[in-house]
Amino acid sequence: MKLSNGLVCFGVNELYQEDHMQRLRKTLPTLCFFELTEELQSIIDDKHTLMAEHDLSEAVVRTTLVKWYFQLTNRYHHEVTTFLHIRIDSIAFSGFQSPFKQAHFSTPHVLLNDLKKSETTIKSIRLKQLSMPFALGLVNQIKELSKKSDECSDLYWGLDAVLSSIRDLDESVINKLPVDCDKAIYQISAESNALNAEQEALELEFDNLLHRLLKY
Repeated sequence: MKLSNGLVCFGVNELYQEDHMQRLRKTLPTLCFFELTEELQSIIDDKHTLMAEHDLSEAVVRTTLVKWYFQLTNRYHHEVTTFLHIRIDSIAFSGFQSPFKQAHFSTPHVLLNDLKKSETTIKSIRLKQLSMPFALGLVNQIKELSKKSDECSDLYWGLDAVLSSIRDLDESVINKLPVDCDKAIYQISAESNALNAEQEALELEFDNLLHRLLKY
C-alpha cells in the first residue's frame, strides 16, 4: 500500500523507577518522532504474518526508524538502542542507553487504525524544522507542561494514599476518630478533586501544543 509520509510524535514514559537510578531520570528522552513509511508498514505486515503463524501476541524488533529528542541536551540522540513493539492492532517504541542494559523508557501503544486515519491529515514535516526557534519554543512548553503534570500527578497520588490510610484507620479502630479527622478527609478530598481538574486541563493544553507542533 502506498503511504504518504507523515511525522508522528509520541510522548515518552519511564518504565522503571528504581531508587538508585533516580539521578538519571533527567536523561530520559522527551519526545519520540517517526515517519509512517512503506518500510515501517512492511515490517509491521511481516511481523503480523509471523505472529499469526506462531500464535504470538506481540513481536519485538530492533529498529533505527525513530528519533529520540532530549530536552536536557536540546538535540536528538542517535546512540539510543530502540525496539519496535508490534501487536495485532497497535505499535509502540521503547529504548535504552548507557548505563542501562535493557529498555527503561517507552512510548504508549498507538492503534494502527488511528495512524492510518492520520495519513490524510498529518502534514509531512522535515525533522530539521524542529530545530527552528518556534518549534523549540513549543517543545520547551511541552516539557514544562510535562513537568507540571508529573508534579500534579505525584501530589494527587500522595494525597490519595493519605486519604486511604485515614479511611482505613477510621474503619479499623473501636472508637470513631474525632471530628477534626472528618474535616481533614473533606479538605484532602477537595484538594484531590482540584488536582484532578488541573491534571485534565494540563492534558488538554499538552494535546493542543502537540497539535501545533505537528502542524508547524
